[in-house]
Amino acid sequence: MELWVELIGYIGSFLVALSLFMGNILKLRWINLAGALSFIVYGSIIHAYPIVVLNAVLAFANSYHLWRLNHERVVFEIVKVNSEEDLVTLFLKQYLSVIQKEYPHFNAEQLADADSFMVLKKLQPIGLYVYHKERGEEGQLIIDYMTPAFHNIQYIARLYRRHVRAMLDHQVHLLTIPIDHITQKKRYRKLGFTENKTKQRLEYRF
Repeated sequence: MELWVELIGYIGSFLVALSLFMGNILKLRWINLAGALSFIVYGSIIHAYPIVVLNAVLAFANSYHLWRLNHERVVFEIVKVNSEEDLVTLFLKQYLSVIQKEYPHFNAEQLADADSFMVLKKLQPIGLYVYHKERGEEGQLIIDYMTPAFHNIQYIARLYRRHVRAMLDHQVHLLTIPIDHITQKKRYRKLGFTENKTKQRLEYRF
């Protein structure tokens, strides 16, 4: 067997194994699909048709679920919560270390004088959204964390389009966040945030 053929098999094995470590279901499906396609090519070349059939089924299953993830109607429930509620405490206990990787300046004390909302899907807590009302019609975003399974741009974009405006109760028309308070600036730009003139913060206008 030629080296390049073996390499295709190794790539497929690596991708399938890698997909199992993904906490984000969307990434898991895409990487697993790539692995299945690699095995289809590999099996076809070496005439191992059971490998081809199995991975064709896996590729179809991954493609179907990716289609569902991109087309399903995601229904979020937004519930205003008190920072001292047990649900918030437990959520932060579970995800605080991950949240602080994205929001290095965040600590639980910031919730005391801020408006906090839990994001629910089928009554399951999947996110925490916190902002502080500033002067006039301006609000400063503190965090908008979504759990790993929902931590992809499609879900977060839908949340912004359909729910954030109502969640702010039409009192905030400019949402801001200091650039040095976040590590994933690219994600915020994809959501529609833009830099202000001083390039010290990102802004989202409603």
